[in-house]
Amino acid sequence: MTLMNPALLNDLQALLQQAKPSSLVIVDNHGSAKDLDLPADAKPFLLQQPSHWRALDDVERCELAVVLGDFEQCETREAITLLGRLRDLYSKRLLCAFSRHGSLSKNDCIALGMSELHRFDSPDWSLYEFNIHSYKHVPDWLNSRFWANPEMWDKHRW
Repeated sequence: MTLMNPALLNDLQALLQQAKPSSLVIVDNHGSAKDLDLPADAKPFLLQQPSHWRALDDVERCELAVVLGDFEQCETREAITLLGRLRDLYSKRLLCAFSRHGSLSKNDCIALGMSELHRFDSPDWSLYEFNIHSYKHVPDWLNSRFWANPEMWDKHRW
C-alpha cells in the first residue's frame, strides 16, 4: 500500500524540499517511501517495521525522521515508543503521515508534542510534525527580571 493521496505526497515532498536534510531516518511499513523524491545528499536509513524500533540503536542522530504508515500491525505502546525515541534521541524534526484509523489517535500525537499540519479526507490520513525549534516558545515572564530580584539580596535574610 502506498500513499494514494497525491496531496499528502505533495505536502511531504514540499516539506522534504524545504528541510533539505543531510541525514534522514524513514520508517515505512507500506513501501510508500519509494514515491518520495529524496534529496540527493540525504542518507536515508529505512526501517521497514515499526515494531523493530530496536534497530534504531545503530543510527546516529539525524536532522529529519519521517514515519509513513498506519501502525495497524503493532500495539499502541510500541508505536508511541517508536515515535518517542525518534523525537527524543534520533532526530531534531519528526514528520508523521498515517491513517486516522490506525492504532494511534490524535490525542496520542498531541501528547507526544506533535501538531497536525494537514488532514486528508481521501484516504483518511493525517500529517503531523514535531520540531524541537518551534515546540515551545519562551514566555516573557520566564527571565531573571522576575525571578532573581537582585535589589533585595543584601536587605533581607531569606
